[in-house]
Amino acid sequence: MTIVDDLVVKRLGQVAYLPTLEAMRRFTSERSATTPDELWLLEHPPVYTLGQGAAAVQVANGIPVLGADRGGEVTYHGPGQVVLYTLIDLGRRGIKVKVFVRLLAGQARRESMWRVPRSRRSAYG
Repeated sequence: MTIVDDLVVKRLGQVAYLPTLEAMRRFTSERSATTPDELWLLEHPPVYTLGQGAAAVQVANGIPVLGADRGGEVTYHGPGQVVLYTLIDLGRRGIKVKVFVRLLAGQARRESMWRVPRSRRSAYG
């Protein structure tokens, strides 16, 4: 099995952050050894997420601030910002996390070259 075999791609449109997080947890807990891996493409309504290491913050703009079970600090999600969630059993595919991240980042850079105005491409190379 390779990184692209048997992938289900779901284009979900705009979906709230918390229901998406709950759906990902449910997918992961209910999957079996034969459940196809999925890629979810979506947008969230405006929301800030705080990584586990982030200090609690308050914002004056009325946008919700939610805790997330990931690393990092504060991340803004909002309309027009495409989010890709990868629900992939890396062990089943024989891929280590660092290799997967490198493959995914490389593919994102290649894809962005087709969507970025020529005048800005050098920043993405």
